[in-house]
Amino acid sequence: MYRCFVIYGAEYMALSDGTKEAIYLRKLLNELCDADVKSVRLLSDNKGAIKLAENPIFHRRTKHIDIRHHFVREALNNNVINIKFISIEDMAADVLTKALPSPKHYKCLEALGIVSTDKYFR
Repeated sequence: MYRCFVIYGAEYMALSDGTKEAIYLRKLLNELCDADVKSVRLLSDNKGAIKLAENPIFHRRTKHIDIRHHFVREALNNNVINIKFISIEDMAADVLTKALPSPKHYKCLEALGIVSTDKYFR
């Protein structure tokens, strides 16, 4: 049981880092591109981390999470970000963090829009 709390705590901290990046990129896009990006969607494959972000109630089991990570809740409540669950099979970012079997590797590359330059420079 404790292992689950540690895992979603780590995932929640990763959401915190993702939220920081999302806020920065949102501001950058709005300034440079004269865009009007209201909310940034973050994808997570951990339902526990998503529930922790949505639930403002302090739990004894989550006291190990530093208070600085809880601004994710504020960003979520202010619609700066929205967090959606994505299954681990559909997580395209895996290609950046894991060694994958060939079919999964190419599926992730396609989902990210990464293509080989060979066909363009022959």
